[in-house]
Amino acid sequence: PNDQLRWEKTASWNIGVDYSIFNSRLNGSIDWYYKRSSDLLTLTDIDPTRGWVSLNINNGKAVNKGLELQLDAILMQPKSNCLGISVLAGFAYNENKVVAIDHIDDAGYSNLTTLHKGHPVNSLYSVAYGGLTTDENGDQQVQWKKADGTLRTTSIYDNEFEPADVIFSGALDPKYTFSLTPQITYKGFSLSAMLSYYGGHFMRANAEEWSH
Repeated sequence: PNDQLRWEKTASWNIGVDYSIFNSRLNGSIDWYYKRSSDLLTLTDIDPTRGWVSLNINNGKAVNKGLELQLDAILMQPKSNCLGISVLAGFAYNENKVVAIDHIDDAGYSNLTTLHKGHPVNSLYSVAYGGLTTDENGDQQVQWKKADGTLRTTSIYDNEFEPADVIFSGALDPKYTFSLTPQITYKGFSLSAMLSYYGGHFMRANAEEWSH
């Protein structure tokens, strides 16, 4: 156990406005936030005389900012058991990135899963696909492409695969989220549905198929 580890910290600013107009038939809120996280648990280079060249300790920093909009609208006011229609909608935008990190692994393969300065905390990294080739024995091999454009057939666990060859493919967490909930009421009965949208993020196609 490392008794010098501590909780990660977040300093947060938030500015919000609540509104209600047309006799409360249209109301909602607008919020903007800015969060700066420090003491993130990250792999950090340390003095080798301590027994390790790197450890997971409190060292990283990240910034998280975004905007949230909420809208509640009564399109048709229900009166004496008549038809009523209302809509609840929400929109959120979020962006985060690592702003400080002390360790960059020399092995290219390790950089596929570690934090990178300037990129989101949860990011997707890839290897450039170089197509198939046939060796002198007639066997097909998968090629990957280095940063300088040259092709290799060696394993990406090999030293030939360097950190510069790793490609940032995008953020795994959605940047945009949207929800819409229409509701119809009539004589004490109500019918509603929820529609949700997530966008601005990336994922690996056929991830399970690849892993198996």
